[in-house]
Amino acid sequence: MSLNKVILNGRIPNFDHSYGPEKDGKKAWYMGKVSVQKDIKPEGEKYYPSILVSVKAFGPKADFLEKQFPQGSGVIIVGHLDMDNDYTDKDGNEVKGGLVVIVDDIYFPDSPAKTGDAKATKAATKTETAAPAKKPSPFAKK
Repeated sequence: MSLNKVILNGRIPNFDHSYGPEKDGKKAWYMGKVSVQKDIKPEGEKYYPSILVSVKAFGPKADFLEKQFPQGSGVIIVGHLDMDNDYTDKDGNEVKGGLVVIVDDIYFPDSPAKTGDAKATKAATKTETAAPAKKPSPFAKK
């Protein structure tokens, strides 16, 4: 059991990511970000702020992320933290490495009803059961 575990529930942002398919015996790779919404909205703000978290995936997980999660789609990523190495970019600038989440597992957070798939929506509707009656909260003001 690893103590280094990260679970991200967010969206693939609407900007570029890097992907390299499997080629010449090298594994496929994916480097991008996941936009994770904070749960506290600053006073006077209309929207909850988001944090962009760097993620990397290799092999079949990279292919899966690239093909099944278009920009703007929801994603749940389970992984572990790692440090990126410092490097020099193609313009000669030294870039400091930072924390990155290495993908271990990937899940779809959206229900079939939200994806617009008619058959999946019909199946999801048939299997739904009635929600139990809500009990009043013991902490509710009287």
